Amino acid sequence: MSAGKVITSVLAGAAAGAILGVLFAPNKGSKTRNKIAKQSNDTLEDLKSKFESLIDEVSHRFENGSSEAKAFYGKAKGDAKEVYDKAKNNAKEVYDDAKDMAENLSKEGKAVVNNNINK
Repeated sequence: MSAGKVITSVLAGAAAGAILGVLFAPNKGSKTRNKIAKQSNDTLEDLKSKFESLIDEVSHRFENGSSEAKAFYGKAKGDAKEVYDKAKNNAKEVYDDAKDMAENLSKEGKAVVNNNINK
């Protein structure tokens, strides 16, 4: 398994865990959706920051002029973009799924309340 796939899997799992944790917290649907959106944005910003650091490190090596650094830079940049794109897509899918779940839970909760009121 490539390092990119491992990183993507770990980040997607962490994002999914964080979002599911928020989903099952006893909050209103709108508050839950806001928390999910914030955590998704925080995760994406964290990823972006880490990839920028990687690119900066690779750029530094590249500037030193070694052919090894040049080869590493090209590969790392491509790998970083690929991992970032996959993680971003995975995070969006997790966010969309979590949002749907939160909306469904909210609807179900309203139905339960309405049924109890009408009894």
